[in-house]
Amino acid sequence: MLKFYLIVAVSKNVGIGLKGGLPWELKSELRYFSEITRVFDSTKRNVVTKGRKTYFGIPLSNRPLRSRMNIVLSTTLTKEGELPEEVLLQPNLEAAVKFLEDNNTLKSSIETI
Repeated sequence: MLKFYLIVAVSKNVGIGLKGGLPWELKSELRYFSEITRVFDSTKRNVVTKGRKTYFGIPLSNRPLRSRMNIVLSTTLTKEGELPEEVLLQPNLEAAVKFLEDNNTLKSSIETI
């Protein structure tokens, strides 16, 4: 079974977003996310899953996130033309984890999700 981390950031009023972005701008939060989602074993890579709005909320110059496998969770997107070729599309988190678990080649190359 793959190792799985969940990172959630919420504001004091339990908000997770504001007008397509984060409700705050804290460099330490972005640094923490970057450190947590990078690999320790240089022969492997990490997977970062995010919803459609979160993916498109990342500045174009920073997406997809470098050095990580990016999975976008969406039931409204289609792969063609909407996402770069290297970004995987899955309808939900359960399907994404199952996809990774069922693909032995991918599974063996992943450190954490």
